Amino acid sequence: MRRLDFLCVLAGTRRIAVPLNLVLSVEEAGPLTPLPFNPPMVEGLVMALGRVLPQMPLAAVLDEPSRDGGVLVVLAASDDVRALRVDQVAGMVQVDVEGIETIEQAERGVQPLLSARFTALDVDWSVLDYPRLTAEQPMETEAAEGAALVGVSGETVTEESSSADHGEHLPLLMIEIAGESYAVPIGEIVEILVPGVIRSMPAAPDWVAGLIDRRGTPLLVLSAAALLGRPSAGEPSTVPIVEIPGIGDIGIAIDRAVGIERLPHADIHAVTQDMPGVTRYFVHATEHIIGIIDPAALTGQVRDIVAGLVPQREHPVDDTPAARATRSSRKLLAVRVGRELLALPLERVERIQASVVLTPLPQPGTGFHAMTDVGDAAVPVLDLRRQIADAGSAQTPPCTLVQIEGALAGLAVDQVLRIEDIPDSDVEDIATHPLLPISHVARSGDNLLSVLVIDRVLPPLDDIVAVSPSD
Repeated sequence: MRRLDFLCVLAGTRRIAVPLNLVLSVEEAGPLTPLPFNPPMVEGLVMALGRVLPQMPLAAVLDEPSRDGGVLVVLAASDDVRALRVDQVAGMVQVDVEGIETIEQAERGVQPLLSARFTALDVDWSVLDYPRLTAEQPMETEAAEGAALVGVSGETVTEESSSADHGEHLPLLMIEIAGESYAVPIGEIVEILVPGVIRSMPAAPDWVAGLIDRRGTPLLVLSAAALLGRPSAGEPSTVPIVEIPGIGDIGIAIDRAVGIERLPHADIHAVTQDMPGVTRYFVHATEHIIGIIDPAALTGQVRDIVAGLVPQREHPVDDTPAARATRSSRKLLAVRVGRELLALPLERVERIQASVVLTPLPQPGTGFHAMTDVGDAAVPVLDLRRQIADAGSAQTPPCTLVQIEGALAGLAVDQVLRIEDIPDSDVEDIATHPLLPISHVARSGDNLLSVLVIDRVLPPLDDIVAVSPSD
């Protein structure tokens, strides 16, 4: 199926998609030089890509309220190159051609610069007709007819050179990871997401950032910093999605996306040393060496484990009435630890204690954290709050009592939520890795529940030194 790439931007109240093959660069707005006798909608001249270009506010062009600041998107079509100032870059997407709807002529009469629409990132986007924009807003001054502003740096872009530019240049997404600059070929990126909550996976390798909700489907996210051997710089702000052959789509968590650049292939050099995930580099601004990340090489060092962690549906979904009537489900106890929603198989839950008093174990190294008296027995307790960030620290937390090796053990949490009856079609396999304590992700409404494998969470009871709680 054929797909088209778009850069999605915000301009006023409009969500605009620009064909990515027209985009030369995305840069922070720089100093502006106003000009007398400006062409309509031209704010002035700006330096971008080492040349002087006319700058236009896209919101004003579309009859939207225009704000100061923003981001410059440098576009080229035929012999026209200019910088469009937008409010914000929302991301990049790949869209099936069949999913793009042409706007009817009657609607185009109201806004002629928008030619089509599609849905991506859960919202609707309108496609900018950039050739029509250049035709309706030519870069010629009123004072000197034919004195074009395009290419005032002394270099005129012709149709021939423009098409050659696209073939001889490599489009790159400039990114930051742990305070260092890198680049990723845009052709390797399926789309870019701005994540909400990245759900952690307890006991997963440190290069696993967690899971995010990608339009109703859990998506595995890896830490680019950890895979590159760099220290983590906190919560990532951007997650490019890449496709790994034989595995599928995964997310790569980065600190931020800086912009887009197109680099001549002649300026790109092969890395001769063994650098995980970085196969090429280029020199930026005569002094900065920027590594180009190869997603397949970056994830190749952990490929076998990643293949087992990527969420997979257990069964194909059959939505016929007969299938719905016989569809099975599983009962889960939903609990909250910090911001994480976890689930326990209900058949393993013996009972729930609204609150317990935890008595620390005098001997460390057992895997359990405390003992508690539940009235008819003293049971060892694993405090899940110690393993998840932002969890609470109440002295008398709720506790679920579960069966392990024929005996009772406790799991201390922040809150016991409810019993869920989840259809099997809403449960997706996470991994078969024998040490990972999460086996599935279950969807409950708008929430994702990480299903714990209790036998992998709790240590063997033989390791516990039985200690009665203090009176």
